[in-house]
Order: sequence, then structure tokens, then C-alpha cells
Amino acid sequence: MKIIQWFTKNLEKIIYNNNFFFRLYSIPYKKVVKKEIQLGKITKEDTILNVGCGAIPYTAIYIAEITGAKVFAMDKDKKAVVAANKLIDRLNLSNNIEFLTGDAAKDVPKKIDKAIVALQVEPKEDVLYRLLDTKASAVIMRAPRKELKNLYGTLPSSIKPISGVKHKMLTFDRSVLYKKDSSVMATYQK
Repeated sequence: MKIIQWFTKNLEKIIYNNNFFFRLYSIPYKKVVKKEIQLGKITKEDTILNVGCGAIPYTAIYIAEITGAKVFAMDKDKKAVVAANKLIDRLNLSNNIEFLTGDAAKDVPKKIDKAIVALQVEPKEDVLYRLLDTKASAVIMRAPRKELKNLYGTLPSSIKPISGVKHKMLTFDRSVLYKKDSSVMATYQK
């Protein structure tokens, strides 16, 4: 695991239990998630998969709070999922958010409408294609700043995003929208 991912993962596990620090930590992400909601046209009727939710699942929380959509929040780290679940219970959002432990490159729920993938999730190309192999109409992925692509990996080059939005975050500067393309999916499956 790369040092920045290790640091973020462990920082989140430390502060998830404090509402003040949780809200402080997640402030910059509210604007990001609002832009992603608009980009993906997420509504209350959608079922969303948030891949790489971590111990502080701010993306899942803001989607649930802003849109009222049902959110599945997924992470490979079982301890992060347990911590995130406790945080959601404390915030009384358990009716809108359900947690899954798993690897989105291998297995995702088939009954999702849209997905948002966290910056640190890898391998990005496998995750993207696995998500596009569901009934999801849109997949949004966060793209690292150019100078940080060695830490976070690059977005898949085999399929072009439909559109995107820019952000002023330290680690990522945009979120891009992918939609299923049958010719690209056929190429990937060979």
C-alpha cells in the first residue's frame, strides 16, 4: 500500500468516532460531491454504489443527505467498513446507506444505477469495466492531479469519459463521467 493511502486510511479510522472532526474533515468534499451529483444526474430514485468509502464515507453521506438516494458504500478494508457503519448509525443515516466489504474489481452489486469511485481505488480500469458490466448508467471516477498519478494511478485510457467537472482539491482536480459503450465492453471482455 502506498504511504498516502495508508496515512488517509488510518487518519479516517482515528477521527471517525468524533462528530466534530468528521464534519471538519469532510467539509471540502461537500462541494465535490454536489458537483458529482449534478454530473451523474443522481436523484432520489437512484441506487448508488460508492466504491472505496473508507472509515469516513463522506461521499455516501453527502449523496444520502443531498439527494435521499439509497447508497451502497463499499470498501475492501473490513475495519474501515465496521468504523463507517458505526459513524452512519451515530448520524442516523442507516436507512439510506448500507455497507459492503468487497473488491469492486471482482464483484459489485448488479442492481445499481450509478457509481462513484474514490481516488485511491485500484486497479482503476478493472473497477471501471466491472461497474460498466452492471446496469449502471453512469460511473464517476476521481482523477488524480498529474503530479500525483504515480501515487493514485491513472484513469483508464481504453475508454474515454463523456464529460467531467473540475475541483480544487489537493490530491485530485476533476471527476469524470463514463457511460457504457458496447464496443468498448466487447473489446475488454475478449
